[in-house]
Amino acid sequence: MDKDDLAAVGASKKTLATKSRKQIGEHHFYFSDDHIINGEISTAHSAKQNIPTGTAGEIRSVWQYVVACGSFVHCTPEEVLLIPEEDQKFAGHYRLFQRAEVANITYDEFPEVYKKQVEKTRRVENEKEKQWTESHKKEKTVYNGKGSAMWNLSLYDVTGLRDNPGVNFQIPSEFGHGSDTGKNCCVSNGLVTCWRHQVKHNGQTALAVYAGVANCEDGIIHGSHHAGIDFKGPKVQWGMWEYAHWHGLLPQGDKIPAKALRYYAESKGITGRATA
Repeated sequence: MDKDDLAAVGASKKTLATKSRKQIGEHHFYFSDDHIINGEISTAHSAKQNIPTGTAGEIRSVWQYVVACGSFVHCTPEEVLLIPEEDQKFAGHYRLFQRAEVANITYDEFPEVYKKQVEKTRRVENEKEKQWTESHKKEKTVYNGKGSAMWNLSLYDVTGLRDNPGVNFQIPSEFGHGSDTGKNCCVSNGLVTCWRHQVKHNGQTALAVYAGVANCEDGIIHGSHHAGIDFKGPKVQWGMWEYAHWHGLLPQGDKIPAKALRYYAESKGITGRATA
């Protein structure tokens, strides 16, 4: 149980625990008799699943790594200043701070922040699955020369990342990650995999993240074929198109999607009222 924001996560069942290198976050270790959920979006309650929350922390359970106690990763002078004064001497060290037997835990014993994330992910997954089943052929975002070329941008077009299967590296900073300690992504088949959030990104989802209208965890969920991003949303479409336009990703004279144009006009007070 990775606790990045202690206030947001709150208390958890007592167990063996360590401090992370910045002495702010905590790692709490557990055993569990729950069954494994891997590649599914919480079809059942189980402690044995990976749950990324974005900023509060995450559950790492199924084939994910945790930096071991006793390891050292250098902290910059700026990072040291953020560490409580009494702990600055431990900067960079992953250290034991709570001696206890490793406890057994169930999903129901998780702090609410993790369970709420599972419920949110399940709602998004179910809704997207319904939409895809009903109308995925009609909604395919393939550029046909009539609309915006934004819908035809590849991962390489947006990020400059090329396929390099089996090679892990630090995900680009534009994806908004706070961690700089590991090799948390790889690129294969035109998709970049974020191992921290257990999602993949193509050209469109990466563009939405780069444009600031989506987060990395909103990418294409592992084991699924859709993302947690509302590409029909006027604000999302405008943010994507504006970013692509100003960064030279689109051909001259590219057509602004109608919903995006309407959002821009409304947000500038030209007509009506903008909606999210």
